[in-house]
Amino acid sequence: RLTLARALEIASLGVVHRSRIQGYLAQLRRTEQRLLSESQLRLQARTDSAGQLFALFAVAAAVLAVVATVGMRGVTSRLADANRRLRREATERSIAQEQQRESQRRLEMVLDHIPDAVIAFDASARVQWINPAGEAMFGRAAASVRAQPMSLLVPELDHWLHWPVTQPQVCLLYTSD
Repeated sequence: RLTLARALEIASLGVVHRSRIQGYLAQLRRTEQRLLSESQLRLQARTDSAGQLFALFAVAAAVLAVVATVGMRGVTSRLADANRRLRREATERSIAQEQQRESQRRLEMVLDHIPDAVIAFDASARVQWINPAGEAMFGRAAASVRAQPMSLLVPELDHWLHWPVTQPQVCLLYTSD
């Protein structure tokens, strides 16, 4: 049991400490309010900078898209031009090859009906084609002599095909002076 004097003494001590505790609590509330406002300011600043960075990123992406589009347009234009040029060249080549085949066919038709022997051979002196008069003259079928050396049909041809070099040769002499 407490005596009245002891209760009053404790109450008076509580009043002194209460005002001090209330002061501490007020100070803690002010510190908490200051920290909360600082945190909100930092959050607002970061939100603003993030918005600015997002806007900058959006502008950069748009510029990059425009540059890529313009670049791709140039590349596709050049590719389309190259494609048209290749198609035109292919068509021209096809026409030229067809004309060459037709000329060759006509030449062979003429050569097949002349009474003289005609033999076509390549740079390495291998038979490429022989007409019927040549077949009759040499007594060999065209299929049997094709890709064979000409020397099988005309042995002296090797001598005739190896003409001496008539171009002047330059000869350098070095002396050890």
